[in-house]
Amino acid sequence: EYRCEVVYINQEDWETGWKKYYHPMDIGTNLAVCPSWENYETDRKVLKLDPGMAFGTGTHETTALCLEVMEKLDLKDKEVLDLGCGSGILSIGALLMDAKHLNLVDIDQNSVKIAGENIMGNDFEKSVFDVHCGNIIDDEALREKIGYKKYDVIFANIVADVLKAMSPYFNEFLKENSTLVVSGIISERKDEVVDTIKEKGF
Repeated sequence: EYRCEVVYINQEDWETGWKKYYHPMDIGTNLAVCPSWENYETDRKVLKLDPGMAFGTGTHETTALCLEVMEKLDLKDKEVLDLGCGSGILSIGALLMDAKHLNLVDIDQNSVKIAGENIMGNDFEKSVFDVHCGNIIDDEALREKIGYKKYDVIFANIVADVLKAMSPYFNEFLKENSTLVVSGIISERKDEVVDTIKEKGF
């Protein structure tokens, strides 16, 4: 026999309670992700973050994988597009690695707000980034706004179905001989995502 019980809690409890489990962490060889409310003494480049209700704390494997790949790329003076930016963690990482300018896109207005705040919280000027709310898959005006043949690197850490739906547009955004980094794919769906992207010219 099962018993169901309903308990009411204050909204602020669930909005902030997770913070006691979120601590500084080292990622890759020279990057550290640190909650904005903590200090972390380290020789690494420190990425300060308050993800709030947006995805991207650095603890998720897909985010960490993207940051590890990022360290191997030459981002100095590069134009970068962050699709599905969430908390802005990947964009901040790119700026810490001397990217010239970031365009961030997310379908969630709350994420767009949080990402902008997090970038500014890492002492970057508003001139080095632009944040857009919308869905590039069905919004031609948004695609034109973020710009074609403009980017040296695209990061898209989302899920398999969305990556497949976005795949026709990746080449449109990238310069020649540029880099696409996709993540958020469970192992069982790796081949279909890779095959779809290869069909689009990669």
